[in-house]
Amino acid sequence: MIDILSPSFTNGHKYMGKSNVTTATTPAEGIAPPSPRLSMDENTLAMLMEDKQLQENKRTSAVLDQSMVEEEPEELLQTIQANDDQSTSKKPIIDTSMNMVSDAHYINHNKNFPYQSPTAVEFAHDPSTYLVNKTKSLVYWEYPSHSAGLLCFILGGTWMTRYYSVLYLLSGLFTVVTSINWMYVNVNFHSHRILSGKRAETILHPHGGRLLAQKRRTWFTEAQVDHACEVTMNLMEGILKQVIDLVLIEDSVRSIYAVGISFMVWTLASLLSMKTMVMVMTVISFVVPRLYLEHQEKVDAWVLERKQKAHLWAQRHHAQCQTWLRQYHIAGQYLMAGLTVCYQSLSQLTLFLYEKQQQWIKQRQHAATALKQKEVQAPTTADTAADDDVVKTAAVDEADDASVAN
Repeated sequence: MIDILSPSFTNGHKYMGKSNVTTATTPAEGIAPPSPRLSMDENTLAMLMEDKQLQENKRTSAVLDQSMVEEEPEELLQTIQANDDQSTSKKPIIDTSMNMVSDAHYINHNKNFPYQSPTAVEFAHDPSTYLVNKTKSLVYWEYPSHSAGLLCFILGGTWMTRYYSVLYLLSGLFTVVTSINWMYVNVNFHSHRILSGKRAETILHPHGGRLLAQKRRTWFTEAQVDHACEVTMNLMEGILKQVIDLVLIEDSVRSIYAVGISFMVWTLASLLSMKTMVMVMTVISFVVPRLYLEHQEKVDAWVLERKQKAHLWAQRHHAQCQTWLRQYHIAGQYLMAGLTVCYQSLSQLTLFLYEKQQQWIKQRQHAATALKQKEVQAPTTADTAADDDVVKTAAVDEADDASVAN
Protein backbone atom coordinates (compact mmCIF):
# COMPACT_ATOMS: atom_id res chain seq x y z
CA MET A 1 0.00 0.00 0.00
CA ILE A 2 1.41 3.37 -1.01
CA ASP A 3 1.60 6.05 1.64
CA ILE A 4 0.25 9.20 0.04
CA LEU A 5 1.88 11.35 2.73
CA SER A 6 5.38 9.98 2.12
CA PRO A 7 7.89 12.00 0.05
CA SER A 8 8.15 9.14 -2.48
CA PHE A 9 4.50 9.53 -3.58
CA THR A 10 4.49 11.96 -6.51
CA ASN A 11 1.30 11.20 -8.50
CA GLY A 12 2.51 13.41 -11.31
CA HIS A 13 3.48 16.32 -9.05
CA LYS A 14 6.95 17.24 -7.91
CA TYR A 15 7.22 16.88 -4.16
CA MET A 16 8.93 19.66 -2.18
CA GLY A 17 10.63 18.76 1.04
CA LYS A 18 9.80 21.97 2.88
CA SER A 19 6.71 24.10 2.91
CA ASN A 20 7.10 27.08 0.67
CA VAL A 21 4.91 29.61 2.52
CA THR A 22 5.47 33.30 2.09
CA THR A 23 4.17 36.00 4.39
CA ALA A 24 2.86 39.22 2.98
CA THR A 25 3.74 42.72 4.15
CA THR A 26 0.14 43.87 3.88
CA PRO A 27 -3.11 42.10 4.75
CA ALA A 28 -4.34 42.47 1.19
CA GLU A 29 -1.70 40.13 -0.26
CA GLY A 30 -2.48 37.26 2.11
CA ILE A 31 -0.68 33.95 1.98
CA ALA A 32 0.71 32.10 -1.00
CA PRO A 33 -1.35 29.10 -2.11
CA PRO A 34 -0.22 25.78 -0.63
CA SER A 35 1.50 23.04 -2.57
CA PRO A 36 -0.60 20.27 -4.19
CA ARG A 37 0.16 17.84 -1.36
CA LEU A 38 0.34 19.20 2.18
CA SER A 39 2.96 17.89 4.55
CA MET A 40 2.46 17.49 8.30
CA ASP A 41 4.06 20.91 8.95
CA GLU A 42 1.70 22.60 6.51
CA ASN A 43 -1.34 20.96 8.15
CA THR A 44 -0.25 22.26 11.53
CA LEU A 45 0.26 25.73 10.07
CA ALA A 46 -3.18 25.64 8.47
CA MET A 47 -4.77 24.75 11.82
CA LEU A 48 -2.92 27.62 13.49
CA MET A 49 -4.07 29.98 10.76
CA GLU A 50 -7.71 28.91 11.21
CA ASP A 51 -7.45 29.43 14.96
CA LYS A 52 -5.96 32.86 14.34
CA GLN A 53 -8.76 33.72 11.94
CA LEU A 54 -11.39 32.80 14.54
CA GLN A 55 -9.67 34.98 17.15
CA GLU A 56 -9.47 37.90 14.73
CA ASN A 57 -13.17 37.53 13.87
CA LYS A 58 -14.10 37.57 17.56
CA ARG A 59 -11.93 40.63 18.16
CA THR A 60 -13.45 42.38 15.14
CA SER A 61 -17.01 41.72 16.31
CA ALA A 62 -16.14 42.94 19.82
CA VAL A 63 -14.64 46.18 18.47
CA LEU A 64 -17.68 46.72 16.25
CA ASP A 65 -20.08 46.20 19.18
CA GLN A 66 -18.18 48.59 21.47
CA SER A 67 -17.67 51.37 18.93
CA MET A 68 -20.94 51.14 16.99
CA VAL A 69 -22.45 54.16 18.74
CA GLU A 70 -19.39 56.37 19.21
CA GLU A 71 -17.61 55.95 15.87
CA GLU A 72 -18.64 55.96 12.24
CA PRO A 73 -18.11 52.83 10.08
CA GLU A 74 -15.08 54.38 8.31
CA GLU A 75 -13.37 55.06 11.63
CA LEU A 76 -14.16 51.50 12.71
CA LEU A 77 -12.51 50.12 9.58
CA GLN A 78 -9.42 52.27 10.14
CA THR A 79 -9.15 51.09 13.76
CA ILE A 80 -9.55 47.43 12.82
CA GLN A 81 -7.06 47.68 9.96
CA ALA A 82 -4.51 49.37 12.26
CA ASN A 83 -4.88 46.52 14.76
CA ASP A 84 -4.49 44.01 11.94
CA ASP A 85 -1.32 45.77 10.69
CA GLN A 86 0.19 45.50 14.18
CA SER A 87 -0.55 41.79 14.40
CA THR A 88 0.73 40.83 10.93
CA SER A 89 4.37 41.21 11.98
CA LYS A 90 4.07 38.34 14.44
CA LYS A 91 2.35 35.52 12.54
CA PRO A 92 1.05 34.97 9.03
CA ILE A 93 -2.71 35.63 8.93
CA ILE A 94 -5.44 35.37 6.34
CA ASP A 95 -6.75 38.55 4.79
CA THR A 96 -9.96 39.69 6.53
CA SER A 97 -10.26 43.14 4.99
CA MET A 98 -13.06 42.00 2.67
CA ASN A 99 -14.92 40.51 5.62
CA MET A 100 -14.61 43.80 7.52
CA VAL A 101 -15.86 45.75 4.54
CA SER A 102 -18.82 43.41 4.18
CA ASP A 103 -19.54 43.72 7.92
CA ALA A 104 -19.45 47.51 7.65
CA HIS A 105 -21.72 47.34 4.61
CA TYR A 106 -24.07 45.11 6.60
CA ILE A 107 -24.12 47.66 9.41
CA ASN A 108 -24.84 50.52 7.02
CA HIS A 109 -27.47 48.46 5.24
CA ASN A 110 -29.26 47.51 8.47
CA LYS A 111 -28.87 50.86 10.18
CA ASN A 112 -32.32 51.97 9.05
CA PHE A 113 -33.96 48.58 9.63
CA PRO A 114 -31.99 46.90 12.45
CA TYR A 115 -34.79 44.68 13.75
CA GLN A 116 -34.37 40.95 13.27
CA SER A 117 -36.94 38.36 14.26
CA PRO A 118 -35.94 35.72 16.81
CA THR A 119 -35.61 32.06 16.00
CA ALA A 120 -38.46 30.89 13.81
CA VAL A 121 -41.29 29.15 15.66
CA GLU A 122 -43.80 26.90 13.95
CA PHE A 123 -47.43 28.01 14.22
CA ALA A 124 -48.61 24.51 15.13
CA HIS A 125 -46.12 24.21 18.00
CA ASP A 126 -46.64 27.61 19.70
CA PRO A 127 -49.37 29.79 18.14
CA SER A 128 -49.04 32.68 20.62
CA THR A 129 -45.28 33.06 20.16
CA TYR A 130 -45.66 32.77 16.39
CA LEU A 131 -48.27 35.54 16.34
CA VAL A 132 -46.18 37.78 18.60
CA ASN A 133 -43.11 37.35 16.38
CA LYS A 134 -45.09 38.05 13.21
CA THR A 135 -46.71 41.13 14.76
CA LYS A 136 -43.35 42.50 15.88
CA SER A 137 -41.89 41.82 12.45
CA LEU A 138 -44.70 43.88 10.88
CA VAL A 139 -44.78 46.83 13.30
CA TYR A 140 -40.96 47.06 13.44
CA TRP A 141 -40.78 47.00 9.62
CA GLU A 142 -38.38 44.08 9.35
CA TYR A 143 -39.57 43.65 5.77
CA PRO A 144 -40.64 47.12 4.59
CA SER A 145 -42.61 45.86 1.59
CA HIS A 146 -44.77 43.57 3.76
CA SER A 147 -45.44 46.23 6.39
CA ALA A 148 -46.15 48.96 3.82
CA GLY A 149 -48.51 46.69 1.89
CA LEU A 150 -50.47 45.71 4.99
CA LEU A 151 -50.64 49.33 6.19
CA CYS A 152 -51.92 50.57 2.82
CA PHE A 153 -54.43 47.72 2.63
CA ILE A 154 -55.88 48.43 6.09
CA LEU A 155 -56.02 52.21 5.64
CA GLY A 156 -57.37 51.98 2.09
CA GLY A 157 -60.01 49.40 2.96
CA THR A 158 -61.13 51.31 6.05
CA TRP A 159 -61.26 54.60 4.17
CA MET A 160 -63.27 53.07 1.32
CA THR A 161 -65.76 51.39 3.65
CA ARG A 162 -66.14 54.70 5.48
CA TYR A 163 -67.84 56.28 2.47
CA TYR A 164 -69.06 53.20 0.58
CA SER A 165 -70.66 50.01 1.76
CA VAL A 166 -69.01 46.63 1.25
CA LEU A 167 -71.88 45.56 -1.02
CA TYR A 168 -71.35 48.67 -3.14
CA LEU A 169 -67.61 47.96 -3.51
CA LEU A 170 -68.05 44.27 -4.33
CA SER A 171 -70.79 44.87 -6.88
CA GLY A 172 -68.79 47.67 -8.49
CA LEU A 173 -65.67 45.50 -8.70
CA PHE A 174 -67.64 42.64 -10.25
CA THR A 175 -69.28 44.99 -12.76
CA VAL A 176 -66.01 46.57 -13.89
CA VAL A 177 -64.02 43.33 -14.17
CA THR A 178 -66.80 41.41 -15.92
CA SER A 179 -67.50 44.26 -18.36
CA ILE A 180 -63.84 44.55 -19.34
CA ASN A 181 -63.58 40.78 -19.86
CA TRP A 182 -66.84 40.74 -21.86
CA MET A 183 -65.56 43.44 -24.22
CA TYR A 184 -62.18 41.71 -24.55
CA VAL A 185 -63.68 38.30 -25.36
CA ASN A 186 -66.21 39.62 -27.88
CA VAL A 187 -63.75 41.94 -29.62
CA ASN A 188 -61.28 39.07 -29.89
CA PHE A 189 -63.94 36.71 -31.28
CA HIS A 190 -65.43 39.07 -33.88
CA SER A 191 -62.06 40.43 -34.97
CA HIS A 192 -60.87 36.90 -35.75
CA ARG A 193 -64.16 36.05 -37.46
CA ILE A 194 -64.29 39.18 -39.64
CA LEU A 195 -60.65 40.01 -40.32
CA SER A 196 -59.26 36.49 -40.53
CA GLY A 197 -62.32 34.89 -42.08
CA LYS A 198 -62.29 32.03 -39.60
CA ARG A 199 -65.34 30.06 -38.72
CA ALA A 200 -66.80 30.45 -35.25
CA GLU A 201 -65.98 26.85 -34.35
CA THR A 202 -62.28 27.30 -35.06
CA ILE A 203 -61.81 30.48 -33.01
CA LEU A 204 -60.28 29.73 -29.64
CA HIS A 205 -61.63 31.34 -26.52
CA PRO A 206 -58.99 33.69 -25.00
CA HIS A 207 -59.69 32.28 -21.55
CA GLY A 208 -60.13 28.69 -22.69
CA GLY A 209 -57.18 27.36 -20.73
CA ARG A 210 -58.31 29.10 -17.57
CA LEU A 211 -61.87 27.82 -17.99
CA LEU A 212 -60.66 24.26 -18.48
CA ALA A 213 -58.39 24.47 -15.45
CA GLN A 214 -61.20 26.00 -13.42
CA LYS A 215 -63.55 23.13 -14.28
CA ARG A 216 -60.97 20.54 -13.29
CA ARG A 217 -59.96 22.35 -10.14
CA THR A 218 -61.47 21.77 -6.71
CA TRP A 219 -61.40 25.04 -4.84
CA PHE A 220 -61.98 23.69 -1.35
CA THR A 221 -60.88 20.19 -0.53
CA GLU A 222 -61.57 18.42 2.72
CA ALA A 223 -57.92 18.66 3.73
CA GLN A 224 -57.92 22.41 3.09
CA VAL A 225 -61.07 22.88 5.16
CA ASP A 226 -59.57 20.85 8.02
CA HIS A 227 -56.37 22.87 7.84
CA ALA A 228 -58.28 26.18 7.81
CA CYS A 229 -60.35 25.11 10.83
CA GLU A 230 -57.21 24.02 12.68
CA VAL A 231 -55.44 27.30 11.91
CA THR A 232 -58.48 29.31 13.02
CA MET A 233 -58.79 27.38 16.27
CA ASN A 234 -55.07 27.74 16.98
CA LEU A 235 -55.29 31.45 16.26
CA MET A 236 -58.25 31.94 18.59
CA GLU A 237 -56.56 29.83 21.25
CA GLY A 238 -53.39 31.93 21.04
CA ILE A 239 -55.31 35.20 21.35
CA LEU A 240 -57.39 33.83 24.22
CA LYS A 241 -54.28 32.70 26.09
CA GLN A 242 -52.70 36.14 25.75
CA VAL A 243 -55.88 37.85 27.01
CA ILE A 244 -56.15 35.48 29.98
CA ASP A 245 -52.49 36.09 30.86
CA LEU A 246 -53.15 39.84 30.82
CA VAL A 247 -56.33 39.58 32.91
CA LEU A 248 -54.76 37.25 35.50
CA ILE A 249 -51.67 39.53 35.77
CA GLU A 250 -48.99 37.08 34.70
CA ASP A 251 -46.69 40.05 34.12
CA SER A 252 -47.53 43.28 35.97
CA VAL A 253 -45.82 45.54 33.41
CA ARG A 254 -47.61 43.99 30.44
CA SER A 255 -50.94 44.07 32.25
CA ILE A 256 -50.63 47.75 33.20
CA TYR A 257 -49.69 48.59 29.62
CA ALA A 258 -52.74 46.67 28.42
CA VAL A 259 -54.95 48.51 30.92
CA GLY A 260 -53.60 51.86 29.72
CA ILE A 261 -54.20 50.99 26.08
CA SER A 262 -57.68 49.66 26.85
CA PHE A 263 -58.58 52.84 28.77
CA MET A 264 -57.33 54.98 25.90
CA VAL A 265 -59.41 52.98 23.42
CA TRP A 266 -62.40 53.22 25.74
CA THR A 267 -62.05 57.01 25.88
CA LEU A 268 -61.52 57.40 22.14
CA ALA A 269 -64.53 55.19 21.39
CA SER A 270 -66.77 57.77 23.06
CA LEU A 271 -65.32 60.58 20.91
CA LEU A 272 -64.52 59.02 17.52
CA SER A 273 -66.25 56.63 15.19
CA MET A 274 -65.15 53.02 14.90
CA LYS A 275 -63.52 53.40 11.48
CA THR A 276 -61.69 56.60 12.40
CA MET A 277 -60.37 54.94 15.54
CA VAL A 278 -59.23 51.90 13.54
CA MET A 279 -57.28 54.13 11.14
CA VAL A 280 -55.70 56.13 13.99
CA MET A 281 -54.71 53.01 15.93
CA THR A 282 -53.30 51.39 12.78
CA VAL A 283 -51.10 54.40 12.01
CA ILE A 284 -49.92 54.59 15.63
CA SER A 285 -49.15 50.85 15.70
CA PHE A 286 -47.03 51.04 12.54
CA VAL A 287 -45.28 54.38 13.28
CA VAL A 288 -44.55 54.62 17.01
CA PRO A 289 -42.64 51.29 17.43
CA ARG A 290 -40.57 52.03 14.33
CA LEU A 291 -39.70 55.55 15.50
CA TYR A 292 -38.75 54.21 18.92
CA LEU A 293 -36.54 51.56 17.33
CA GLU A 294 -34.73 54.13 15.19
CA HIS A 295 -34.29 56.60 18.07
CA GLN A 296 -34.07 54.09 20.89
CA GLU A 297 -30.84 55.50 22.28
CA LYS A 298 -32.15 59.07 22.41
CA VAL A 299 -35.49 58.03 23.88
CA ASP A 300 -33.89 55.79 26.49
CA ALA A 301 -31.42 58.53 27.37
CA TRP A 302 -34.25 61.07 27.71
CA VAL A 303 -36.30 58.70 29.90
CA LEU A 304 -33.25 57.90 32.03
CA GLU A 305 -32.50 61.60 32.43
CA ARG A 306 -36.07 62.29 33.56
CA LYS A 307 -35.90 59.39 36.01
CA GLN A 308 -32.65 60.71 37.45
CA LYS A 309 -34.09 64.21 37.78
CA ALA A 310 -37.18 62.83 39.49
CA HIS A 311 -35.00 60.79 41.84
CA LEU A 312 -32.87 63.84 42.68
CA TRP A 313 -35.97 65.96 43.23
CA ALA A 314 -37.40 63.27 45.53
CA GLN A 315 -34.14 63.17 47.51
CA ARG A 316 -34.04 66.96 47.86
CA HIS A 317 -37.68 67.25 48.87
CA HIS A 318 -37.84 64.04 50.85
CA ALA A 319 -38.67 65.79 54.13
CA GLN A 320 -41.20 68.05 52.49
CA CYS A 321 -42.79 65.08 50.76
CA GLN A 322 -43.06 63.26 54.07
CA THR A 323 -44.70 66.36 55.61
CA TRP A 324 -47.13 66.53 52.71
CA LEU A 325 -47.89 62.85 53.06
CA ARG A 326 -48.57 63.24 56.79
CA GLN A 327 -50.80 66.22 56.12
CA TYR A 328 -52.63 64.34 53.40
CA HIS A 329 -52.96 61.37 55.73
CA ILE A 330 -54.45 63.54 58.50
CA ALA A 331 -56.72 65.28 56.02
CA GLY A 332 -57.78 61.90 54.70
CA GLN A 333 -58.60 60.71 58.20
CA TYR A 334 -60.73 63.81 58.86
CA LEU A 335 -62.38 63.38 55.50
CA MET A 336 -63.19 59.74 56.21
CA ALA A 337 -64.56 60.67 59.65
CA GLY A 338 -66.75 63.38 58.11
CA LEU A 339 -67.95 61.02 55.41
CA THR A 340 -68.78 58.43 58.07
CA VAL A 341 -70.83 60.97 60.06
CA CYS A 342 -72.62 62.09 56.91
CA TYR A 343 -73.36 58.51 56.00
CA GLN A 344 -74.79 57.78 59.43
CA SER A 345 -76.91 60.96 59.35
CA LEU A 346 -78.21 60.13 55.90
CA SER A 347 -79.01 56.60 57.03
CA GLN A 348 -81.00 57.88 60.01
CA LEU A 349 -82.80 60.46 57.88
CA THR A 350 -83.64 57.82 55.30
CA LEU A 351 -84.97 55.50 58.00
CA PHE A 352 -87.08 58.32 59.50
CA LEU A 353 -88.54 59.24 56.12
CA TYR A 354 -89.26 55.60 55.41
CA GLU A 355 -91.16 55.22 58.70
CA LYS A 356 -93.17 58.41 58.02
CA GLN A 357 -93.99 57.17 54.55
CA GLN A 358 -95.25 53.87 55.94
CA GLN A 359 -97.42 55.69 58.49
CA TRP A 360 -98.84 57.95 55.80
CA ILE A 361 -99.60 54.94 53.61
CA LYS A 362 -101.40 53.23 56.50
CA GLN A 363 -103.46 56.38 57.15
CA ARG A 364 -104.43 56.56 53.52
CA GLN A 365 -105.46 52.93 53.58
CA HIS A 366 -107.64 53.45 56.73
CA ALA A 367 -109.30 56.53 55.19
CA ALA A 368 -110.04 54.64 51.98
CA THR A 369 -111.55 51.74 53.95
CA ALA A 370 -113.81 54.08 55.97
CA LEU A 371 -114.99 55.84 52.83
CA LYS A 372 -115.90 52.53 51.24
CA GLN A 373 -117.89 51.52 54.33
CA LYS A 374 -119.82 54.80 54.24
CA GLU A 375 -120.60 54.33 50.56
CA VAL A 376 -121.97 50.83 51.32
CA GLN A 377 -124.13 52.04 54.28
CA ALA A 378 -125.64 55.04 52.42
CA PRO A 379 -127.81 53.00 49.95
CA THR A 380 -129.16 50.86 52.83
CA THR A 381 -130.41 53.94 54.75
CA ALA A 382 -132.05 55.37 51.63
CA ASP A 383 -133.91 52.11 51.00
CA THR A 384 -135.25 52.07 54.62
CA ALA A 385 -136.54 55.65 54.33
CA ALA A 386 -138.30 54.81 51.07
CA ASP A 387 -140.01 51.82 52.68
CA ASP A 388 -141.26 54.01 55.56
CA ASP A 389 -142.72 56.51 53.09
CA VAL A 390 -144.55 53.71 51.28
CA VAL A 391 -146.02 52.40 54.55
CA LYS A 392 -147.16 55.87 55.59
CA THR A 393 -148.76 56.47 52.19
CA ALA A 394 -150.61 53.16 52.38
CA ALA A 395 -151.94 53.99 55.87
CA VAL A 396 -153.19 57.38 54.70
CA ASP A 397 -154.94 55.79 51.74
CA GLU A 398 -156.66 53.26 54.00
CA ALA A 399 -157.87 56.03 56.32
CA ASP A 400 -159.32 57.97 53.41
CA ASP A 401 -161.12 54.91 52.13
CA ALA A 402 -162.65 54.26 55.58
CA SER A 403 -163.92 57.82 55.88
CA VAL A 404 -165.53 57.65 52.46
CA ALA A 405 -167.30 54.41 53.35
CA ASN A 406 -168.79 55.93 56.51
